[in-house]
Amino acid sequence: MTELLCLDVNLKLKWTLVNFGDICFLLCGVTFVMKTRNSRCRPGAGDGEWLNALLPLAVLVRECQTPVSPARVNVLTVGALGLVPSVAGTFVSRTWPGKSSAPNTLACCVASALFVFAVAKVGVLHSIAVAFFMTFGFQHVRNLLLEHCPLSFTIGEASVVSQGLLLFITSCENNVLQSLYESPKDCVEIVTLILQVGLLGVGLICGAVWLLPALRAPVPFYTVVLAVAVGMVVPALYFLLEFNPVKWIWLFMFETQESAMMFLYWVVCSVLAVKALSSQVEAGKRASTSVRKCFHVLAVAVFLPGLIMHPCLLYLSSGVVLALFLILEAFRILQMPPLGGALQDSYSVFVDEKDAGGLALTPIYLLVGCCTPMWLHPVLSSEALLPLMSGLLAVGIGDTAASVYGHKFGRHKWKDSKKTKEGTAACIIFQMAFVAILMMFGLVESNCIEYVRTLIAVVSSSIVEAKTDQVDNLCLPLITYLLLNVPIMFTCM
Repeated sequence: MTELLCLDVNLKLKWTLVNFGDICFLLCGVTFVMKTRNSRCRPGAGDGEWLNALLPLAVLVRECQTPVSPARVNVLTVGALGLVPSVAGTFVSRTWPGKSSAPNTLACCVASALFVFAVAKVGVLHSIAVAFFMTFGFQHVRNLLLEHCPLSFTIGEASVVSQGLLLFITSCENNVLQSLYESPKDCVEIVTLILQVGLLGVGLICGAVWLLPALRAPVPFYTVVLAVAVGMVVPALYFLLEFNPVKWIWLFMFETQESAMMFLYWVVCSVLAVKALSSQVEAGKRASTSVRKCFHVLAVAVFLPGLIMHPCLLYLSSGVVLALFLILEAFRILQMPPLGGALQDSYSVFVDEKDAGGLALTPIYLLVGCCTPMWLHPVLSSEALLPLMSGLLAVGIGDTAASVYGHKFGRHKWKDSKKTKEGTAACIIFQMAFVAILMMFGLVESNCIEYVRTLIAVVSSSIVEAKTDQVDNLCLPLITYLLLNVPIMFTCM
């Protein structure tokens, strides 16, 4: 009798938590309704609205190819389903311009709720909550980025960033509520919760500084950082995980000789990167394309051993570095001592032509491009190496080869593009050669199907790299990941 009573209480608690999350989503979606305001997009580039479809499609194709569980639909998949009508509505509104935005948004919201309910087989309240949050949130966050970060985004780039943020919030809500009645046990689940709560803390710091100018002085700023880290993030994780998160991270990094050596190797790579950065700043010269692409090669040197030897440790490190990048960008923008001035000097030397606004997004995009496949893929294992290294393949190998080789030896340019055909050829050849080496060492499955799938992904992403004026680090990894997960409906004879 006591066990049945406890079971009933747990079920009621679970139902209450889930519906509480749904109601919060619904309220957030309602508050996201706003009018589209004037904004200034990144100059020298098109609107790039074709990027709208990349992230939702990547999540949905991933679910079809590698489902998380046959008994449930992944929370990211539900969120991606909620974005599909908004993406479709964007293309429809471009086909029939001149219509008001409010009816389209409302229609997308209704279609989103029906779509999520029919495909994901979740409850009515949950479908409505996801539809409101994704539809109105997508419109609001994208407009917010374009309005308050002028010249930093195209419409498509702002769309991808806003979609990623919404999917992140959706996943956080799900994981935090689940951990209240069942603490995570698996390495990936524990690391995911740690990173999500930590990144929420970073977002809280950035939001507080943005909304309250009084916090932009050194003493208030460091007080807020310390209060959020020590007073909120660590206690929250201790409560959710039921153990000390700081101690767990420390033991996890050095639990085996392999993980300790990996960590020390990354420290050496970081020191080399800082040294190269300092040398370029001291020289006082703008970094050339070849010098900037050295950091792409360094990304390959950092990520590839981690994916092969210890994917979960790399997963943890990637989130920590993302949080560090965001905090350092806040230091640079606020000119916060002691690092603000040095960061601004580095930015002035390594600034990319696509960083036309006030934000230094290129290094963040490079990190995100390399990490996105790992953040999306449900199986962090060296057995799934090729999809996990989509970003490394497209950005670290392909984009680097295209830029360096095209700059030095390119003679024939593509129509309406600054990119050369020689650079595109190098992009394809270097990527396929890299995959062939991985196959030779048995790190990637070697068969005709995989080779054809990889060739299609590599050629497609290389052509996009040559023709697009959008940020390569953002779109190429998603295209490669999407195509590497598309099933090929034939077999080689």
